[in-house]
Amino acid sequence: MVEEAEPAVFRFSTDQLVSAGRPKKISIDIYCHMDPRNTGAPQYKTLDVEKLGVVTADIHSIDPYLLKKERGGDGEKYYVMDFDIEMRCCVAKLEFTPIYCYGMDGRMRFEPAVFQFE
Repeated sequence: MVEEAEPAVFRFSTDQLVSAGRPKKISIDIYCHMDPRNTGAPQYKTLDVEKLGVVTADIHSIDPYLLKKERGGDGEKYYVMDFDIEMRCCVAKLEFTPIYCYGMDGRMRFEPAVFQFE
């Protein structure tokens, strides 16, 4: 649960095929769930879930050799990008702040060049 004006940090992860080339951006859909009974976030999209927008981070400046690579279940290699986003919910607005993308050792951190919420 996100309290008004209190920052909350969320961990995200996404991947991209290495064969698709260097990752240039990360885009994550942000959803809202009305939960008056405080039952928790649904595991799957339901009728009570609405899309708020998309958070996009420009990561073209991060050297792809520093990104974590893993072999997927399909045998292909993937760039695996783990990152944190801080969200602050204020009256009539949401603020998103990139925290960091984590490098292949899990400790190396990179800030995206451009970060936006639409």
